[in-house]
Amino acid sequence: IWKYIDFIDGPYEDEIYFPTITPSWTGPSINKVVNGSFDTDTVWVKGANWTIANGVASKSAGGLNNLSQNTGEAASEVYMVTWTLISISGGSLTMSIGGVSGTARSAPGTFIEFITATGIGDLTFTPSAAEVVCSIDNVSVRRLSVLTASSALFQVEHEGALWRIRHGTTWGYGVIEKYISPTSAYLRVIRTLGGTGASAGHREGAWSKLNGYPRSLTFHEQRIVYASSPEHPQTVWASKTWEFNNFSPGTEDDSPYTFVIADANNIRWVASGRGILLGAKNGVFLAQASGDNPISATSPPMITSQSTKGSAKIQPIRVGKALIFVQESGQKLIELAYTYELDSYADPDLSIRASHLFESDIAEIIFQQEPYSILWVMLYDGTLLGCTYDRSINVVAWHEQNTDGYIESIGNIPYFGEHQLWASVARKIGGSMVRYIEYLDWNIQQDSALTYEGEKTTVVRGLHHLKGKTVEIVGDGATRPPQVVPENGQLTISPGAEKIVVGLGYTPKIVTQRPEVLQGVETSQGLPRRWSKITVRVLNTIGIFINGKRVPSRKPSDPMDEGPPPFSGLLDITNLGWDRDGYITIEQRLPLPMEIVCITGTLTIGD
Repeated sequence: IWKYIDFIDGPYEDEIYFPTITPSWTGPSINKVVNGSFDTDTVWVKGANWTIANGVASKSAGGLNNLSQNTGEAASEVYMVTWTLISISGGSLTMSIGGVSGTARSAPGTFIEFITATGIGDLTFTPSAAEVVCSIDNVSVRRLSVLTASSALFQVEHEGALWRIRHGTTWGYGVIEKYISPTSAYLRVIRTLGGTGASAGHREGAWSKLNGYPRSLTFHEQRIVYASSPEHPQTVWASKTWEFNNFSPGTEDDSPYTFVIADANNIRWVASGRGILLGAKNGVFLAQASGDNPISATSPPMITSQSTKGSAKIQPIRVGKALIFVQESGQKLIELAYTYELDSYADPDLSIRASHLFESDIAEIIFQQEPYSILWVMLYDGTLLGCTYDRSINVVAWHEQNTDGYIESIGNIPYFGEHQLWASVARKIGGSMVRYIEYLDWNIQQDSALTYEGEKTTVVRGLHHLKGKTVEIVGDGATRPPQVVPENGQLTISPGAEKIVVGLGYTPKIVTQRPEVLQGVETSQGLPRRWSKITVRVLNTIGIFINGKRVPSRKPSDPMDEGPPPFSGLLDITNLGWDRDGYITIEQRLPLPMEIVCITGTLTIGD
């Protein structure tokens, strides 16, 4: 459940002294209503037909009666009244306070009304007719301070912004609840102001509808750190230690702090490392305190450039000791890792050997740690790329994942000791585009698949999501002929099976690089070559093709009324002919498992 969090006293822009601000009242703006959530049947004055029960105040039909409470109103005071009308019929309900009525409400909703009192009339809810039936809840009344600026200062987008005001050495603060004019606004006072005279100085909230909000955040040294808003694209804000919503200015070691990176051109992301790492449009910067001290309000950071490779507007991900981020071009992944030899960060291009796969810009990146270490990259054209990544054994291997449709978004969800890749996939079904939420199961070799496990059956139901599609079928480990899913989403297979998987087929393919074998001191590129023998070590694999030749999946001794058993060991193919490339292509053309452990062989180079 999402919960709204109020930030405590900040962050703010720098203090200014003109124009001055004069408040009408010092505050604070406490809630003047008692039992506004109607938890008990007390305090409120109920007319006939009004009852309080189950956390609401309700009126039944039959009387033109009011509900009221004395909240200590006074003439000329400004009040903000918030209340929720849960249900209503038979007319309208009007709130009034201090002798002034608000707007008649005839539809449910939560309402905020600003009233300048003319007298001492109680907070009152009045129905328009005796037959009105309604329920209300969550009633509050807060007095507001009217701020008057000595010249134009306020804008309508300041509503919701924090404002800190100083009288002498005393600071108070509050939230702008209502814009009145360029020189006037209503302030809900949170910390009592120092007086009702002209201010000695004031600080506008750094974040608001006018200034915008931070685009990135991270946790660092027990603080939450925000970076870069539209109005302050070079600024970093850190909370009080262990109090993530507290930005009250101070000079203690654990006080919040703010700093600006003058050399950073529009910060795109912030991350925790040996200090605070910040990716900007023009490079990566490191903010860290001197020595082994943490950054604090009393120990500002030193800023150093770590890379001149700019960043895209995508949050980086941490993989082991490296930080992976998208370069500004949107088509390169940069691996940022600290090197002790240089005492700085290195920034190699992680995608340099797979640039041909990046035909569109990168939209999302995530990391799946278990069961395999894979960096997943989604492109804007719906392509899904994977990079098997493990620097501890120097593995960086890219692969493209194709499906009948395109990927819209990806996510990573922990599940029983591993991490599942989930995706929103758009597919064309029955002539219309539909959207499915699917996850990657390493034990299933079909897309958008359904599984059955139970008593032996010849009927598979529930395939409406693939109607009109040709699907691959596996029953008890053996492939069955492909079928087209009819309108009723039901297929019949023969013979029956106890374990059935039905889904969209695909053909995994591995193509090696051209082999390079030095001929003395000269290259072998362009010379004719032939694989006299190719040896592939596989694990739990059934029926694959090597350079177009099928490797038998059954032995004469295997039972013919059962699925072929998975094979682990060496597979050999011989006499594959001459060409000038020497590629090795391995395919799995059936919806069955394939896991390649290694590829080797005997290569003959001609003249």
